[in-house]
Amino acid sequence: MPPLDYFAHRGGGQDKGGDDMAPLEYVGAGEPRFSFFEGDRVVLQRLSNQAMNSLQGTIVSFSKAQDGRLPVQLDSERPGKVVLVKPENLDRPSG
Repeated sequence: MPPLDYFAHRGGGQDKGGDDMAPLEYVGAGEPRFSFFEGDRVVLQRLSNQAMNSLQGTIVSFSKAQDGRLPVQLDSERPGKVVLVKPENLDRPSG
């Protein structure tokens, strides 16, 4: 295997630094896709359990969150019941 110097001198179009890749810029952490807070009103959607879709509830204490799921206390259909729901299965109520 040839030494690395061999490859550094072969490239005719490279700049003096020997690096033809544009510098990378740090753009920081992206905005969170889902931003729900304790007390937010939500609507359940896109759940495998079709009967639970369109139910409304309130986000409760994040201390109960597990595996990235948010605890939602349901308004109807067993009022007071808390279910853990992925953020992508929540939306804000319209209106």
